[in-house]
Amino acid sequence: MIRYTKTTIIATNLDGRERKGNNERTVRIRIQTRGKGRYISTRVPMTPDQYELSFGQKSKKPRNGQKENLILAEFEHIYNIIRKLEDTQEKAPSYEQIMNEVKTKTYPDEKINIKMLYDVYLQYIQEKKKLSYLGITKNTMKKLEDTKLLYKNTDTISSEDINKWAEELKKQGKKTSTITTYTQNIKTVFNYGVKKHLLKTNPLTDIKVYQRVHVKKEINEETLKFLLTANEQEVGLKHKYFQYLQYFRLSFWAGGANIIDILNWTYDNKDKNELTFIRRKTKDKTNKLIKIPLSEQITEAINILPKGKNHMFPILDGIEPYSEKEKYLTNNLKQNINKTLKLISQKEGFEKITFSYARHMYPTIMARIGTNLKMISAGMGH
Repeated sequence: MIRYTKTTIIATNLDGRERKGNNERTVRIRIQTRGKGRYISTRVPMTPDQYELSFGQKSKKPRNGQKENLILAEFEHIYNIIRKLEDTQEKAPSYEQIMNEVKTKTYPDEKINIKMLYDVYLQYIQEKKKLSYLGITKNTMKKLEDTKLLYKNTDTISSEDINKWAEELKKQGKKTSTITTYTQNIKTVFNYGVKKHLLKTNPLTDIKVYQRVHVKKEINEETLKFLLTANEQEVGLKHKYFQYLQYFRLSFWAGGANIIDILNWTYDNKDKNELTFIRRKTKDKTNKLIKIPLSEQITEAINILPKGKNHMFPILDGIEPYSEKEKYLTNNLKQNINKTLKLISQKEGFEKITFSYARHMYPTIMARIGTNLKMISAGMGH
């Protein structure tokens, strides 16, 4: 699609870069003024076939669809801005002048559904490499899609709709903490829509927030014994899952160490007799050095896991500390560990177990066998 003013050419095309995971590309508006051509992204994704049918050379006029209407609204807005600038000055408007006016654009809410908002937000977090947000954002989209809320127009959605959806998830057995994570993600996406002038207001400010229910993390001692001692044949899963299980064992035998601490161990943290490290969580407060005896169990788990170049384990090799990439890789590993524990639980008939049980069961077991509380506290870095 192309249109001319007295001084400027405006046209649509597709971004040359393909969006990750599908054949869609973002539709752009090209503005050629004062001999230079630049682009404004509409943030609306389309496949090349969809674009050709809607805006291609063989298309007599744009198709009437939600995405098409959103693009046309942006196109008309830019066209009107340029015409207004031309009427008020002698020179052709500059790209900077046009952009300053474009930023004031507010889309009609009724032209946008929730999936469009999510597509825009996903593109943003991928461009900014906020990888830790990807998983929960995609999971929330999937849950919304299951009830078709994902395709509801933003002008017809209300907090009551989301609260009813959350109650259904609760009846299905979802944890209140998980449901709250979903609803907070929805509010974040809508707030981003307001920030980017896709929406006038966020209609979901009154979403119910569930109180976190504390569940005592304790498992049967026979179950724990199996998780800590079973060999690969007894576990009966692929080798990669047996490797993930070793992180659970390391956490327990290292006094309930957090996964981020384990992944940041380097070869300097280990000598013949003990492991020494500073907990990431309390580093800025106490900077206390934790010393863990290098037991037979810890040594065995370390030997089973793949070796890193700089770190003892390779996952965070070359990754900047405290970065989004570090957070993403750490969370991804925890998901794989929890998947492994779920598979073992299903196979052996255990109750549900997660990685966090390793940390919380350590003081329980040590107290049962009569270990001094000061020693337990020191082992956990408290």
